[in-house]
Amino acid sequence: MAVGAELLDLPDEVLLKIFDYLSVRETLRLEGTCRRLYLIAERHWKRLTCLDLLDFLSSNNRNSLDICSAYKFDMAAKSVIERVGPHLKHLVLSRFGPLEYGLRMGLEYAVVEYCSNLESLNLSYRLLERFWLVQLAEATPTLKKLNVAQVHIRHYGGLDDKLLETVLKHWNKLETLVVRNNKRIHLACYQYLPTTLRQLDVKGCAVSSAFVTYALKHCPKLDTLAVTYQPDAPLLQPFSSGEQQIKRLSVDCPAPFALPHWLVTSIESLTGLRSLTICSHLVTDVTFKVIGRCLVNLEELSLPGSRPGSLSSAEKALLELKHLPKLCRVAVKGNPIGPTLLRTCGQLERLIHIDVSYAVKQHELADIFDDIRSPVLRTLVMKGFCPVTGDRIRMRQELISRLKPNCPSLANVILS
Repeated sequence: MAVGAELLDLPDEVLLKIFDYLSVRETLRLEGTCRRLYLIAERHWKRLTCLDLLDFLSSNNRNSLDICSAYKFDMAAKSVIERVGPHLKHLVLSRFGPLEYGLRMGLEYAVVEYCSNLESLNLSYRLLERFWLVQLAEATPTLKKLNVAQVHIRHYGGLDDKLLETVLKHWNKLETLVVRNNKRIHLACYQYLPTTLRQLDVKGCAVSSAFVTYALKHCPKLDTLAVTYQPDAPLLQPFSSGEQQIKRLSVDCPAPFALPHWLVTSIESLTGLRSLTICSHLVTDVTFKVIGRCLVNLEELSLPGSRPGSLSSAEKALLELKHLPKLCRVAVKGNPIGPTLLRTCGQLERLIHIDVSYAVKQHELADIFDDIRSPVLRTLVMKGFCPVTGDRIRMRQELISRLKPNCPSLANVILS
């Protein structure tokens, strides 16, 4: 790329702005033309403290960088990391897909060498080298957030407790740990969990409640938990030590089972809960009654899923929630009880945010428009309500104008 006098006559701030619109390849070429542009490019790279590498290279491709070639991707990624690494706080190296099988170690070694100041790292859905993961843990001891969901370790299979134990000895300042969908994780290494841990996601892992209980005792700050209920590996003493400790809980189940009575009873004791997520098919009339009568501090409730629970009456079940003095947000994404929630929202006096994404169709809403009445509702999320090719702006305006008479506080309808 030739650099003319006109370009060099521009102020530094203007040149810095120009760099924002250049592709990675153009930036790398331009920074090598002269000392001044090198320094400006350096300022440009320093501003990148958060980086999703694959998205960044894809959006900057513009047909000048063939990231479909694993070798070229590795070289480009290495060059970017060498420049932004020392300033990076949040890095996403996730979902490389077919590129995994042709990658060299340029990118990996660059991350180990230059990214020592990382606070957040996402390695989910990756094929990783065991020795590299250990090296990375040694090089980034101040890491606070780690996502290793569904990773595969080359020549070893999936991530297991032994490897997790090894890396946690170095990542001992973690506040968030996501290891979901790693079938070989049992959490037997709970004693190596950092005592600074606040959030733990073990959904899709074969974890018994005994280890969950030990983890809660070992990590006094742990207040956010995501687990999977597995009927063939029943939880023994669920949440027995986390009555006031757990503030946010998410429970799902891969099979169409309802929550057994003893597990519902264990949730009953979690009076400190502020946010609860349970997949729809696990919910029963008893579950709603326990939530409505016992979880007095609950502020957010989410019941996602396309399979309805064992409810004798969806309306009666939802009205159990009116006993909750702090409940202000309810989400039922994909849940068939979406239309019923809209009809009853007016009786939930503090409900200001409702999410019925993929749960309400246009013809269903047409039948209940006049029944949607709430003096406090401010936000209504309805993703999937209109076709992808539809005019969402016009549809949003029509919905607000139609609902506004009965919902005077409604300020926002989100369709995408």
